[in-house]
Amino acid sequence: MHFFNQKTMALLEVVHLSKSFPGGTEALKDVSFLVGEGEFLVISGKNGSGKSVLMRHLNGLYKPDEGKVLYRGTPIFKDILMVRQKIGMVFQNSSSQIVSQTVGKDVAFGPENLHINAVEQNKRTNKALEDVGLLDKIDHNTRTLSGGEKRRLAIAGILAMNPEIIILDEPFSNLDFPGVQQVLRQILFLHKKGHTIICITHELDKVLYHADRLILMDKGSIVCDNIPGKILIKAPQYGIRIPGNIEKEPPLLILERMSWLK
Repeated sequence: MHFFNQKTMALLEVVHLSKSFPGGTEALKDVSFLVGEGEFLVISGKNGSGKSVLMRHLNGLYKPDEGKVLYRGTPIFKDILMVRQKIGMVFQNSSSQIVSQTVGKDVAFGPENLHINAVEQNKRTNKALEDVGLLDKIDHNTRTLSGGEKRRLAIAGILAMNPEIIILDEPFSNLDFPGVQQVLRQILFLHKKGHTIICITHELDKVLYHADRLILMDKGSIVCDNIPGKILIKAPQYGIRIPGNIEKEPPLLILERMSWLK
């Protein structure tokens, strides 16, 4: 079942997406789904399930062998520069997205490369850093930031581009407990402000309680797509760890524990 709330507007549409790599590895097999405006979607699967490859198709970093991705009904490659502003990505290795020595200059890098005037650059930089709680570190060297702060800085760099959709690839990877809480609070804040969130993660215990919807992937295909409480019981059979005993505890009770803010 491919779940989608028809009351919301489809911002993003993935249509029969397939992708193979040299050597014959099928990374994606006929993947289709819709993402509604304002949704908080979690996409999960074990390593090799295709979730990260899928992510790189959503703003045109990869081109599919078959199928297409639509943003507001238009193929993304019609205006890929605009799409990459509207669909921002925060990668697992957030340090790879940090390109400047100071926090402020790093956030301003994107708007500057769009040739946005200096006044607007400063406005966007300050607002983005305020939103992620790093405005007081605007002049700090980026190398002095903690892991959680670096991930929030990467989010700020995306926010400065004024995106509608924010995609986060394994946003809790290699973070300690305080770092996970920092990033999770940031994600929830951005969702509350109206951003559409797509979170790619195998760490469901940290975030799933807050999500509107869960997609499970296996061997390059979508195997489940619905509200989390309805398909959580199927996660372990696709190699995804969840806290608790799914055979003895009700799924909704387990779901209530799946947040590091509770």
